[in-house]
Amino acid sequence: MIMKAKGRKETTIRNQINYLRRMFKELNWELSREKIIEYMNRVMEESPFIAKHTANALKPFIKEVLQDKQLYDSFKTPKVSYGEKNPLYLYQYYSFVHN
Repeated sequence: MIMKAKGRKETTIRNQINYLRRMFKELNWELSREKIIEYMNRVMEESPFIAKHTANALKPFIKEVLQDKQLYDSFKTPKVSYGEKNPLYLYQYYSFVHN
């Protein structure tokens, strides 16, 4: 309801809830500074993008619902670099396959 009141899209709300559910399930519904950091490190190894999305869902939850400043400040949102994308051109693919 809080996210809806702030004008978040329905898909954004659903996605953030899914990231939170996944995290809470893996942490047995217990939040602590240590568990969050351990979880975020583990997820960061799996996928930096999932870690970033999880942190982006968790920060507002802690701030708005739990209202725990110490827990909020206990971790940072990971910075993810997207890097340069190299487009794959059809002629590159064609010459690779036929050589």
